[in-house]
Amino acid sequence: MSTIIKTNSSNKIITINNNKYIPFQLHQLPKYYQEIELTSQFKLNGLIYININSLKNSFKTSKQLLENYNSRLTSNKSINYTQSR
Repeated sequence: MSTIIKTNSSNKIITINNNKYIPFQLHQLPKYYQEIELTSQFKLNGLIYININSLKNSFKTSKQLLENYNSRLTSNKSINYTQSR
């Protein structure tokens, strides 16, 4: 069985064999992080990736979870960053 890895460069979500992993910085981990099994998380390039199925406890659907995650992301365009030196 081959492993298929897909990445989304805009929001850094990784998909491995149809399992989505959401990245968190160390200071942004969920409150119930200690209850999440080690088999459903990994660390890569300073980010901790947690399986979306482990995070569904506080959200009803994975779509709702992804919408919440994407709404917290900001880019320079969304904060009207237009100044340059």
